[in-house]
Amino acid sequence: MIMPLAQRELASLDLEPHTAAILERRLGKRLQGPYRPRSEADVAPRLQKFVNLQEGFGSATVSNVARLSGGASKEQFRFDVDNGDGQSRRFVIRMDPLESVVETSRSREFEAMRAFEGVIPVPHAQWLDPDGEHMGEPAIITTFIKGVTKPAGAPDANVSGLGTNIGPDWRREMGDQFLQHLVAMHGVKWDADAFPSYSLPDADPLQSARRHLDWWTRIWLEDAVDMHPMFPVIDGWLRDNMPPCDTFVFCHNDYRTGNYLIDEDTRQISAILDWELSHWGDFHDDLAGIIPKVLGHLDEKGTFLISGLMPRAEFLDRYCAMSGRTINPKTLHYYEVLQNYKSLTIILGSAYRVAIEQNNHQNVLQTWLCPAGHIFMAEICRLLEEGPQQ
Repeated sequence: MIMPLAQRELASLDLEPHTAAILERRLGKRLQGPYRPRSEADVAPRLQKFVNLQEGFGSATVSNVARLSGGASKEQFRFDVDNGDGQSRRFVIRMDPLESVVETSRSREFEAMRAFEGVIPVPHAQWLDPDGEHMGEPAIITTFIKGVTKPAGAPDANVSGLGTNIGPDWRREMGDQFLQHLVAMHGVKWDADAFPSYSLPDADPLQSARRHLDWWTRIWLEDAVDMHPMFPVIDGWLRDNMPPCDTFVFCHNDYRTGNYLIDEDTRQISAILDWELSHWGDFHDDLAGIIPKVLGHLDEKGTFLISGLMPRAEFLDRYCAMSGRTINPKTLHYYEVLQNYKSLTIILGSAYRVAIEQNNHQNVLQTWLCPAGHIFMAEICRLLEEGPQQ
């Protein structure tokens, strides 16, 4: 029998060790607020000292530090580095605020981008400040990549790029590349040396589903300001229906239009971004993170396009043909519910808490997002009522 959600011992939850450590650390930081977002003047001198500590950059000059738009989860700035060779190079730094709406690891982001460089388009992960020793909070610095999240003339996107519409002239090319890169990502083999902050969920056949569920259960238990009567029901269903998995892929887990850059000159995806939710698990998990309705939109004829690229059935059929994998409808349905549970937890739990406690750099945005949690709740109810799509 499943114990009610509010009574479950946090210590009994099954999390990756590195993820558990990150979540423990955030509880200690939570009481230090409220948080004041960093300015260019705050960041510039720290960046200068940090860059000068790097091998071969002892005399480099940092300039043109400027905040980047977006960044609902992390604070982001771009800056230039002149190393005295007459060639200025541009970089991007991603830093944790005091408390993030999605508490994750910069070390894992760094490892993922290093591992996939040369496999799919990613920024080069240049430097890492894993514990915030130099920048005040954990930070990762990558090369700046030319590109846009939507081509010029495309309709406006929602906040955080949700439902980005790149327009009919770009869909086929971007859709083809989107699938190719996803299949290539899922084709990379586990390498403990390349992914030291990750671990495989191979203790038993259910650990892949259990670890992902327990991650977001813990977030809800620690972040919820107002308990919701549906959460124990959803959590119980997810625990009663966990699917087995014995073959693992690298799951980006936020792979969608809006999280990759498009080079308008070459018509290529120039960089895949936002690796912070990545983990090793079931390939159905990653597919389920791509197909939610909130990430897509209707085309000009009223057909729903997943991630604004192609119809759901076409996407799944082409993925199977390209990857050689076979989709289990019940397993995909399970992860669709879990992905909506994750989003629900982030919005009705973490976003609400960091906003009212003023521990984030985007408190107004987090408050604005909160009503969207009920969209995810409605989608979960629909999924549970209708069952798997055949």
